[in-house]
Amino acid sequence: MEQQKTISRRTFLAGAAAATVFATVGGKEILGKIIPKLNSAAATGRLAGTFSVSLDQFAALQQVDGSVRLSIAGLNHKVLVTRVAETEFTAVSEVCTHSGCAIGNYEVANKRFQCPCHGSRFAADGSVLRGPAPRALDSYPVEFDSAANMVHLEIAGISAAPDQPDAAAYLAPIAVSNGMANVRYGLAAPARVTLTIWTVAGEQVMIPVEQAQEAGEHTAVIAIGQLPAGQYLCRIQTSDGFSATEKFVVVR
Repeated sequence: MEQQKTISRRTFLAGAAAATVFATVGGKEILGKIIPKLNSAAATGRLAGTFSVSLDQFAALQQVDGSVRLSIAGLNHKVLVTRVAETEFTAVSEVCTHSGCAIGNYEVANKRFQCPCHGSRFAADGSVLRGPAPRALDSYPVEFDSAANMVHLEIAGISAAPDQPDAAAYLAPIAVSNGMANVRYGLAAPARVTLTIWTVAGEQVMIPVEQAQEAGEHTAVIAIGQLPAGQYLCRIQTSDGFSATEKFVVVR
């Protein structure tokens, strides 16, 4: 099998991202904050940083085998952070390397993640326990600061200026209920917004929003009762360059 892809500090790209985190713990969404910090690359004028998650804010990470699923603004997939020992944490992408499905939550009894689509299994560090996944989950460097009780993550392509932690655009995890999808998003500045719905196979099925909007928080309530059961992607694109994608599931 191919080697696990670990995102290194050298692969950071510049760009501001909100420090808002939506953590899913036991199926319940919790709104929290992360703290963006600049690393040594800041001396060159490039924004590149470490995102720090306080364990005081996320109770699930205060004990061994605790795990949270973090949705970070600007990142088109979620990150699973798991405490595997008193001083050891792992951080992996939720995207299964077989067909791109979102893997399930961490199974404490079995010490693993499992993909609901084709049954691939992964250890907390992302290594493959059972196929058909051809390689390990993408992982992120993670450090535990016991003195500050914080976990520091490095995420390629995402950085945030510490003096603008709440200013950037974001797309929150999508809540689906009674045939409706509630899509929450924020704009850093006035922009033309295009919100589209796609199948995981890449077919566009809906354009619920296509208009100019003011900066700030917005909610789009989308009727999805006519869509066949399955996984879908909601994608936001703005005229000032912001783009993000969230998965949701339609169940019959």
